[in-house]
Amino acid sequence: MRGDHHVLIGVLSAVLLLAPLIPDLGASWIVLAIAGVFVGSLAPDADAADAAIMSGLSGGRGTLRQFARHTVIVLPLIGYVIRYGIYYPLSALLWICTFGAVRPAHRGFMHSLPGITLTTALLLAYAGAALSFFEVQALPSLLIFGCGFFAGSLLHLLADSCTRSGVCWGFPVSEMRLAGTFPSGRNDRRADIFAGLLGGGAVLFLIAGPLGILEPGAVPAGAILYCAACWALFLYDTGVRRRG
Repeated sequence: MRGDHHVLIGVLSAVLLLAPLIPDLGASWIVLAIAGVFVGSLAPDADAADAAIMSGLSGGRGTLRQFARHTVIVLPLIGYVIRYGIYYPLSALLWICTFGAVRPAHRGFMHSLPGITLTTALLLAYAGAALSFFEVQALPSLLIFGCGFFAGSLLHLLADSCTRSGVCWGFPVSEMRLAGTFPSGRNDRRADIFAGLLGGGAVLFLIAGPLGILEPGAVPAGAILYCAACWALFLYDTGVRRRG
């Protein structure tokens, strides 16, 4: 799946789930969490040199194009830290521990639950060390960003599970793979339709409380159910099945 699709699906899922919580958590925390989701939605592809996390997003028009240009500066900085500071060292350790049986590859360790868990932990450790060096106290903000980053990475794996190549969630412990029919790297309107459903839902649940469409207390639960239903529909439509 293309990087822009990962960003759209990941960020819109986060906006849908978090927007109703703005009155309780505050806009700054929500924005920070969504920023984490944005980066995390691209992070597992750091194992590929041509990925968006390594070069920034491209394309778009108007404001979107201007935003994409800025990612060319920011994303590669994080991408290189993940690729050379996390992915390669962990892959080398894995290669040694398996006596060369497991080698670095795309859709390998970075596209697994253990992989994104360790990536999140190490990235937070690096960021925490850097902040401590400059005597910056920002642990709560770092944790919020980290939670968003992990969630974005998790959504990346879930989206890639819809593709024909699929994802081996338990790699390297398990060879079981979830895969669907979505063509990786090609245009397929289903991803755009899915993103549209998520975006429409985000707007709906953002205004549902103030306009009295739903009781304020029911809005977060409704957003969760709607998001889960959208994901279930996408997984079903792309024919996700257990392989291997």
